[in-house]
Amino acid sequence: MATGTKSTELPGSNPPKIGRSKSLSPGTSKQAPSKKIAALKKVAGLSSNLAASGVVTSDALSRSVILTSMRGHLDVELARRSAAKFAELILQTVEPSWVVDILGLSGFQPSAVKVGNSWWTTFKEHGGREVVLVSRSAAYRMTAATLGFGSGLRVKTFESVDQALAYLGVGSRERHAK
Repeated sequence: MATGTKSTELPGSNPPKIGRSKSLSPGTSKQAPSKKIAALKKVAGLSSNLAASGVVTSDALSRSVILTSMRGHLDVELARRSAAKFAELILQTVEPSWVVDILGLSGFQPSAVKVGNSWWTTFKEHGGREVVLVSRSAAYRMTAATLGFGSGLRVKTFESVDQALAYLGVGSRERHAK
């Protein structure tokens, strides 16, 4: 060690040697990222087919309120199928408010965002007045506010569906349960 420098090695630690690469011993290989992810999902008890675990429902609660609930993992195909049902409902409404409940959303395929944007466009084109997002995630709430700003739609956020429905004056979720 050069004079005047201090070493702060922890007892029992093996600092990496500069200029030397760590080689794998014969018979071992690095695990591919997809295999690592599959192994982590298995350990966590998650299905390797997350697309099958998502559910999206849309219901008209009144002539002016649509409730869309998203649960599990949202992929492109699920978003497309669900958009068709949403488009049917929107045609039956007058100046609707759209409650989007994502409390149970565990994740989404990034490419599903484009399909989600089409929901906003459909809503706005059919006279939609405001989007009411139900989420406890600050990131999702900020994203919704940004989409609202970009689309010209008013966005409100709440932490429960009952709060959102009370704000719109349509009662609680239990009142609308089938």
